Amino acid sequence: MDAMGNTTTNTYNKRGQITSTTDSLGNITTYDYDSKGNLTSITDALGNTTKYTYNSKGYLAKETRADGSTETRTYDSKGNIETITDGEGNTVTYDYDVLNQVTNYTDANGGVTKYAYSLNGNVTKITDALGNATKTAYNKDGQVLTETDQNGSITSYAYDKATGYLS
Repeated sequence: MDAMGNTTTNTYNKRGQITSTTDSLGNITTYDYDSKGNLTSITDALGNTTKYTYNSKGYLAKETRADGSTETRTYDSKGNIETITDGEGNTVTYDYDVLNQVTNYTDANGGVTKYAYSLNGNVTKITDALGNATKTAYNKDGQVLTETDQNGSITSYAYDKATGYLS
């Protein structure tokens, strides 16, 4: 029940997956799954259905929305998304390092955003397609200490020593 007293009811299958949601107005959204437990469709109260198909490894390969628009995905051998293509043929691509961290994101117009990481996997620098860089520095606990934007403006962060929370 939310703050307004509205109730939403969910039902689940034997796997614990949601199969329907009924809102306080009686609108029902249904969810269907295949034998592997992958979500195959969502149908809203108006009968609009979004369908999902998967590749042989169980990764989402295609989403077809109620309006007929689609999105397809390809993956590398490690299961990382390589490309996402919309129904109009616009494709974005992702490149990864040996630790499966995104190193380059290429947008549908060919613009490349580059990512750099620390040895422990924190993003230390993001350079956008125009060459603007944002840098982030961390403490030994992996908490953000400073963020420096493309104009050189620095935002600093401090943490409570007892709790580790941002202060």
